[in-house]
Amino acid sequence: MSDSIRLGLFRAVHDLDVRGLHLSSKWASELLLTYLPENEHEDEMHHPYSEEKISSSEYGLILFTRSLVREHEYQRAAHLLRKSFIYKSGLPASFVGKFLYFYSLYMAGEKSRDLEKSGNLAPENSKLGNPYIREIVEGMYPLYINVSEK
Repeated sequence: MSDSIRLGLFRAVHDLDVRGLHLSSKWASELLLTYLPENEHEDEMHHPYSEEKISSSEYGLILFTRSLVREHEYQRAAHLLRKSFIYKSGLPASFVGKFLYFYSLYMAGEKSRDLEKSGNLAPENSKLGNPYIREIVEGMYPLYINVSEK
């Protein structure tokens, strides 16, 4: 029963997204998270946009975070990818998940920086930067080292 519900929700998220019903797609993908298995490696599948295998749990989480990014909820998307129940290592297993995490974190920093500038919370002479740049660089450095050694 839950497998048919899960497959129907995967299909609904895709169909709603294609039709431009982004809030409905976000709602369906959030509902999909409740039907995903909590085991990280259960139901592995090929990610539709990359060559790597990905668990259905991570794919469901990626669908939801993509809808959050589309709605400019970058902080929530980054937090969800970092603190998700399916990751034991703390970061997404797939490259798509890692990209979404770092992109969301970067955009959350840019959004907070713009809010501080527009709200006159900073002195005129201060140089506001993205507060998450250090975390992004530290998180991406091991990925860069692993790719460059191959």
